[in-house]
Amino acid sequence: MPYETDDWDSLRDKIIGLGESSIQKSYYPELQKRLGELERFRSLLDQSNDPIFLLEISSGRFTDVTKSASEQLGYPNEKMLEMTLKDLVNNDEMMRIQLILNEMVENKESTGKKTFSSVFNTVDSQKIPVEISASVVNFSDVLYIVMVVRDITEREKAEKAFEESEQRLTDIIDFLPDATFAIDQDGKVIAWNRAIEEMTGTKKKDIIGKGDYAYSVPWYNEHRPVLIDLIGNNDSEYISKYKYVKKDGKTIYAEVFVPSVYNGRGAYLWVTASPLLDSKGQQYGAIESVRDISDRKNAEDKIKKSLDEKETLLREIHHRVKNNMQIISSLLNLQIQYENLDETVGVLKESQGRVKSMAIIHEKLYQSSSLNYINFKEYIEKLILDIFFSYGLTTSAIESVLNIEDIHLNIDTAIPLGLIINELVTNSVKYAFPKCKGKITLKLVSNKDLIELVITDNGIGIPEDVDIENSKTLGLQLVQNLVNQLEGKFELDVNHGTEFKITFKELKYKERI
Repeated sequence: MPYETDDWDSLRDKIIGLGESSIQKSYYPELQKRLGELERFRSLLDQSNDPIFLLEISSGRFTDVTKSASEQLGYPNEKMLEMTLKDLVNNDEMMRIQLILNEMVENKESTGKKTFSSVFNTVDSQKIPVEISASVVNFSDVLYIVMVVRDITEREKAEKAFEESEQRLTDIIDFLPDATFAIDQDGKVIAWNRAIEEMTGTKKKDIIGKGDYAYSVPWYNEHRPVLIDLIGNNDSEYISKYKYVKKDGKTIYAEVFVPSVYNGRGAYLWVTASPLLDSKGQQYGAIESVRDISDRKNAEDKIKKSLDEKETLLREIHHRVKNNMQIISSLLNLQIQYENLDETVGVLKESQGRVKSMAIIHEKLYQSSSLNYINFKEYIEKLILDIFFSYGLTTSAIESVLNIEDIHLNIDTAIPLGLIINELVTNSVKYAFPKCKGKITLKLVSNKDLIELVITDNGIGIPEDVDIENSKTLGLQLVQNLVNQLEGKFELDVNHGTEFKITFKELKYKERI
């Protein structure tokens, strides 16, 4: 209020010194009440953390200041009541503030206020940046300016630190090798680096601050959402425009071909979009980086083309190997027709069977969708039929029971295993059934990584003293060698007919292409 301490004391004395009791009775209680209210109001103002100044417009003098004003600027309260606003600011600043205050008075902004910044000088010549909220008030037909002054030193430091941080981020983004841009929460562009200028031909100065999907125009020649807009949005219409889209947490990855970049040359692009989060984890924007992967895609296409060519060539090789083996089989068959000795015919037939067992492998590989693995169940079924056909047998004479799991084996395992089955089944067909009646059972099962082959016949059996590891017969020697090649275990049981059991693991396949 526009009173000094002496004024308050004088007012009290005048009230107490009123002479007439009638006047004391009529006015003293009311005046005392108002005086108490004013003192309480003054006490409340003094408790304010922000300094409050009461400036008389006509004199330019401070008629009242709060305790916090004296503490902030370092001047005694009595000294400040002798000062004017000119004593706290420099000349240029005073002229600017005076214009603001004059405008407030002329416009009679008695119910409003203006907020502006300034710099106050302390008693020791330190400069304090402040924010002033000024209001025009009228006390007893005298105009005053009430100024609430807030020290904004820390706020300016924080703002400066934030600006420096933003500038560092902008500088980092600007020198990233990948084309990169960022938008704020309103969708306006806040960063556009050199790499993206080169890729799109759009300069930073022409797009910074623009919204309404302006960042999509350099890519697609239209305003529309792009990958950065899919953060927190599962719009399938725009997701479908990308060849490949993957989400990992809040980050989205995509691959797309954009024909308009690099002056219409086009490029395959790998795009990454992520949210920008503040220290509290709140999203205040998003960032998208774009990498040109055209060279990689072209290399991949060349590799794929080369692989396709090699696959075609490998299929042709399997086909020709199979045909060549069939020619060998036909030559052996022709030789058999000209041989009279049963022993020679038998040897030729066994050789023919071995060739056929390998030829079927190549036939299956040629027909398979994979050049590395074959369906071994289908292979065994065909092999058994070929063996029976070679020896003029029918399934009504000798029954074949197949218990085979649907197992796919690589060529390194399939060829020796096929030869083993050929040898053992051929041996049963030739020697186990003198009366051409009997049953051959073949079981192939897997348990995790262990494979078990069991071939059983109910024929006359073989001598119990046969040592399969040191057999002198070509067939069993071949089987033992092939089992060793598979790094497997070979067992023989002759208690009820003949049972061969072989356990092994699939050999590790070495890629050919």
